[in-house]
Amino acid sequence: MIFSLLIPLALPHPKQLVGLGFAGFLLIAVHRIWRDTSAIQSPVVQLLLAFVMWLYWINWALIIFKNRKHTFSTAEPCNPTTLLAVSWFTVLCFAYYLAYVIHIFIR
Repeated sequence: MIFSLLIPLALPHPKQLVGLGFAGFLLIAVHRIWRDTSAIQSPVVQLLLAFVMWLYWINWALIIFKNRKHTFSTAEPCNPTTLLAVSWFTVLCFAYYLAYVIHIFIR
């Protein structure tokens, strides 16, 4: 649910938006390992992924604290390659989500 709060802050910055998507995949992986529905059942991997997520949250907290006056809403210039990568990553996230929902309903 925290992602829904961070998306408006990351929209003008495509690299931060891709970072949110990547963090979402990490959260899904940690959650699936925790629920024993993943092929990876290593507590070391789960702890490592959880640690990476904590570092990611600390990074976002620093970004928000540095820009308390909400001065980071101006869009950064972005080259077409980054926009293309963000677009394909968004399609990949949606496809993964759709495939996982279908997998849940098939069970």
